[in-house]
Amino acid sequence: MKKLNILFSLALSAVLALSSCDDSSSSSQVSNTEDPPVRAEYVSEWSFGQTAMGGGGYVPGIFATPTDGLYYARTDVGGAYRYDTESKRWETVSAWIGREDKGYMGVDGLAFDSKDPKRLFLLAGTEYFNNGKTAVLISSDGGSSFETVEVSDLIRVHGNGTGRGNGERIAVDPSDGNVIYAGGRTGGIIRSEDGGKTWSKTGFAVEKTANGNGVCAIAVSSSGRVYAAVSRKADKNIYYSDDKGSTWAAAEGLPEDMMPQRLRLDSKDTLYITYGADEGPSGDNSKGGIYTLSAELTVADISPANGSKRIGDVVFDPADPSKLAACTEGVWSAQPNGSYGDEFYRSADGGKTWECINDSMTMDIPEECWVNGKAIHWCSSMMLDPFRPGTVMVVSGNGIFRCDNYFDSTPSFTFFSDGLEETVPLECISLPDGEIITAIGDYDGFEQKDVHTRGRQHTKQIGTTTDISVADQAPDIRVKVGDKKGEPNFLYTEDGGDSWSFVTPPSQLAAGGRAVLTADGKNLIWSCNEVSEAYISEDKGKSWTHISGIYGGYDLLADPTDPQTVYAYGSGGLMVSSDGGKNFKDSGFFIYSGCRLTADPKTGTVYIPCGDNGLFAVSCKGTSTEKLKNVAICRAIGTGKGRNEDSPQALYIFGKPSAEDPEGIYLSEDSGATWARVDDDAHRFGGLDNGGFLTGDQSSFGRCYFGTVGLGLAYCEIKA
Repeated sequence: MKKLNILFSLALSAVLALSSCDDSSSSSQVSNTEDPPVRAEYVSEWSFGQTAMGGGGYVPGIFATPTDGLYYARTDVGGAYRYDTESKRWETVSAWIGREDKGYMGVDGLAFDSKDPKRLFLLAGTEYFNNGKTAVLISSDGGSSFETVEVSDLIRVHGNGTGRGNGERIAVDPSDGNVIYAGGRTGGIIRSEDGGKTWSKTGFAVEKTANGNGVCAIAVSSSGRVYAAVSRKADKNIYYSDDKGSTWAAAEGLPEDMMPQRLRLDSKDTLYITYGADEGPSGDNSKGGIYTLSAELTVADISPANGSKRIGDVVFDPADPSKLAACTEGVWSAQPNGSYGDEFYRSADGGKTWECINDSMTMDIPEECWVNGKAIHWCSSMMLDPFRPGTVMVVSGNGIFRCDNYFDSTPSFTFFSDGLEETVPLECISLPDGEIITAIGDYDGFEQKDVHTRGRQHTKQIGTTTDISVADQAPDIRVKVGDKKGEPNFLYTEDGGDSWSFVTPPSQLAAGGRAVLTADGKNLIWSCNEVSEAYISEDKGKSWTHISGIYGGYDLLADPTDPQTVYAYGSGGLMVSSDGGKNFKDSGFFIYSGCRLTADPKTGTVYIPCGDNGLFAVSCKGTSTEKLKNVAICRAIGTGKGRNEDSPQALYIFGKPSAEDPEGIYLSEDSGATWARVDDDAHRFGGLDNGGFLTGDQSSFGRCYFGTVGLGLAYCEIKA
């Protein structure tokens, strides 16, 4: 800590020593007001949402309640959703989660009270966020509000862990909605008898498993019998208790050469168990099946004839349990659009015979939808609508699909993910003409003109796109880079993304990183922390040379007003190039926590968010730096269109104007002299993790975008 304090003191001394800029038009306008007021006129004038890209992301669980039209879904990194029948869209119920609890975006189990389906329970936690903190999130109004009950001392879960498609790990006793059971990946099974307010250990003996998946499913019958599935093989893996979990017994006669995936109970209290060679959804899919266990503990094998494939789920018509639907999980078979994904089965006789419908089904996906031509895959969960017996919904690694005639001769699947935006944006660029351009994990990225209307996926996909850059003075020139080593992952376009050509990367040993174009689009610069050097190309990526003065892993920013000026921030502090990125020199400014540089497109002023050390403005092409005194904490900053044509750029920060302010998103119209809070306690979206960016809209005042851990590209905008 002493070393960091010394570095900070040296940095401040360097800042004070820097000279002023002779060109007043390019100097930053920074305020030294000590107590920034919050402008009251902004209060309650904001609206919030997720930019419409058309869905995306793995949805491990989907549920229909006994109430007509009430559907829930849980995701691995993007919280939970509720379907709104009026808007015909999925709506997040997790926007309230803040950065300090972002791990709750990983939902490892969902349950509701069958007698009062608006009593919703989420078992949430993510191993790599917030020290793996685990909680039961309790709602009495269908997800409009939640109470958080932490259970980390008893069990731990991991919503984005292997086996996350198993389930559900939490269950409500249908005869007593105050009795709830929850299973951990570690810690065994806990019970609450007061509606989830307090929890205690049961007598369940299995505390953990070798694969880290632990108790992977719980179900409670109408008689109060509790069933639990353990994610292991070569041992007993289905248990039951008739005394509320005080004692447990292993069910006999069930497979021990496979792992259970999901548990389902029908109206006769018959337990359906799906199996696979391992926990899924990826990995070994070479074995699987469906077994039933009656209330009298009689076992039956009702597996489809081909028992060599992992079965993700089985569901049944509540009015006619002999009518079944089932799906494989992580199997790669031909689907009607030419893609390869899971198989779908149906039975009209309780599983005595099965029919695979892959050859007879169709996929009715709009041509303009990005998922057109993609597979329905990782099918870990299904739902048969109790009020629409022919309607089946199934989860996928890219959203939710729906079939309204599953038992007809030609079943037709549609994409059913409007509003369910579970992508992880890694970069967002806003252009003055209104276009928004994104780089997205797994799904490449999108170009769109309106946050409310589905955009166009990049015309050539490379999977996870770690960065995208647009030449400020020639916006049709763009470059993007992906994360796949040894595969084509660097692309260049000169027509605004209508067509892309592959660029020869400077290193075959690394992928990802940051790529930036100079303002005129003539020079391309790449920096990645997997290689020691940073590189520049002056011929559209055909050849590369080492850059002098910076190394791999630096954040890069091109001056939007001057093609010759490029900035880089990394282990050496702020470095500046005056020759288009070929050579960099030390500006004399360094603070350990600096990251994600942002530039004002009008003045060229560069902003450096330095976390707990606040916010710095750099002007005069790196020769003048000043700390904004009215920003106590700044984790990200973006600039956007001002209120009027002659107004300065709007500044948006994620942080705190003063130490007493709540952490959130704030707007300044006067270059940082005063700040107003933009977000609120109900719209925090888990903070800005993964991408770590905040982007102001360059065509519309009062709108900004930010990346999330799994809620897509979120936005705030002033209400019209």
